[in-house]
Amino acid sequence: MLEGHARTVLAATALARGERLAREALAVHRETGCLLGAARTLRVLGEARRSTHGTALPYWSEALALFTEFGTPEADEPRGRIACS
Repeated sequence: MLEGHARTVLAATALARGERLAREALAVHRETGCLLGAARTLRVLGEARRSTHGTALPYWSEALALFTEFGTPEADEPRGRIACS
């Protein structure tokens, strides 16, 4: 839920706030063991870091590893972003 809110805030160009919400969501997902939620949030953090600092690769790489572990087609997005970076 928080990662969806983070994505919305990022789209509204409030990048710092969106990144802060995404970090909060990531912490919650990790604490609760929701690794698919963590992967989705890492993808959002990668988007935020690409826009602001150009340091998205570590976030996308971790998201890709988790998506691959789950066997979800969501792995295609970070895989493509990594290939283009």
